[in-house]
Amino acid sequence: MTHQSKVLFLGSCFAKNISDKAVYYGFEAYHPFGAIYNPASVLKCLNILKCNNFVTSADLVRERGLFCSYDFHSSYSRESEEETLNMMNAEIERGHNFLQTATHIILTFGTAYTYTLCSTGEVVANCHHTDAKAFTRRRMTVDEITAAYRAFVKEFPEKRFIFTVSPIRYIKDGFNGSRLSKAVLLLAIEKICSENDNCSYFPSYEIMEDDLRDYRFYAADMIHPSDVAIDYIWEKFADTYFPDETKVKCKEFEKIRKLENHKQHNIVNS
Repeated sequence: MTHQSKVLFLGSCFAKNISDKAVYYGFEAYHPFGAIYNPASVLKCLNILKCNNFVTSADLVRERGLFCSYDFHSSYSRESEEETLNMMNAEIERGHNFLQTATHIILTFGTAYTYTLCSTGEVVANCHHTDAKAFTRRRMTVDEITAAYRAFVKEFPEKRFIFTVSPIRYIKDGFNGSRLSKAVLLLAIEKICSENDNCSYFPSYEIMEDDLRDYRFYAADMIHPSDVAIDYIWEKFADTYFPDETKVKCKEFEKIRKLENHKQHNIVNS
C-alpha cells in the first residue's frame, strides 16, 4: 500500500479510527455509512455502492423526531427528510465513484449477530432505538458469511481486500456472546482468505487482546481502545502493508499535520 493507493473502509467504529489515521497520514481514504457492525450489513452497503442505489423516502423511518435509514449510522439522521435524503445519497454517489477506482477495500467486522426486521426480513445495520420487538436476533454462521462474500470478492479480482475483526468487545452480546461472535468472524475470514488470493487478514483484534493486555490501553468506558492503542495498532498496520518509502512519506505528513494543528491552536488562543 502506497500513497498512490485508494482505500475504501467499511465496518465498525474501529474502521473509522483507522480510516481517520489513513487520511491524517496523507492517504486517499473514505469510510461511508458510518459504523456498521455485522458482515451482512457491510456486504449490503458494498452492494449499494456498487449499484449506486439511492435512498428514497420509503426507505426512511422516523425515530425520536429524526429521519433515519437502517443502512446508515445515526450520525446521518436529521429532522428534515429532504436533508437526510440529500446527505445519504451524496454519500452513496461519492462511495460509488470511490469504489470504482479503489485499490484496497478494508472491511472490519464487529459482531456476527444480526438484527432482522420481522416485517420485511431485512437485516439492519443500525436499529436507531426502534422497539426491540420489531426485530429478531441471530448469529450468522461461518459458512453463511463465507458464501455471502464469495461472489463480491470474485467480482473485483483487481482489488485487494483486507479483513479485520474489531478489537472492541461487543458488550450487547454479553462477554461470552462477544467471544463466540468474534470466533465466528475469525473462522469465516480465514475461510474467505484461503479461497481468494486477493484477500488477507490483519489481526487488530489479536493485537488488542494479546499484545495490549492491560486496561491502560482502553478508553474510559473500558470497551473502546484508547488513542495510544489505536496509534499502536496503526503502527503494526503500517509495518505490515507499507514499504519503506511510504513510511517515510507518512512521517512527512505527520510533520505537516503537527504544524497545521500548532497554527490552529495559536489562532484559537490569540
